[in-house]
Amino acid sequence: MVLRRILSQRTKKYKVRTWFDQPARKVRRRNARAAKAKAMFPHPVDLPLRPMVHCPTQRYNMKIRAGKGFTFSELKEAKISRQDAKRFGIAVDHRRRAAKVHHANVKRLLAYRARIVLNPTGADVQQVPRGQLMPIRKSNPKCSAIPKAE
Repeated sequence: MVLRRILSQRTKKYKVRTWFDQPARKVRRRNARAAKAKAMFPHPVDLPLRPMVHCPTQRYNMKIRAGKGFTFSELKEAKISRQDAKRFGIAVDHRRRAAKVHHANVKRLLAYRARIVLNPTGADVQQVPRGQLMPIRKSNPKCSAIPKAE
């Protein structure tokens, strides 16, 4: 039993995990982040869009961080309904109560709304008949019967 423990300790020494691929992993992660940002272009990378809020407590209240969601009053000021906020990828926090509207967040919403590109859905899409979109023309080849030679 003692011999087995000694042997296992000896072999553990040689099973050291190397970290030589750390710089390559860093580059791979960076490229993946860039590709994701490019694929999600009109949307922010860290969906949904979040408001700017001040941290709590006297020690950290000068710092600004991303909040949980926009208040209903901020959405109303930006003329965005609750349903549209969900459709546009905007976070909404029903618990956040602000005595006044934060105009920085309203500007943020308006800038995002101006930048976003939406694909039309439902009644907005014009239905084009399929035949007119890509007409198929059947060509009738002109053939004549060839008499059989005897």
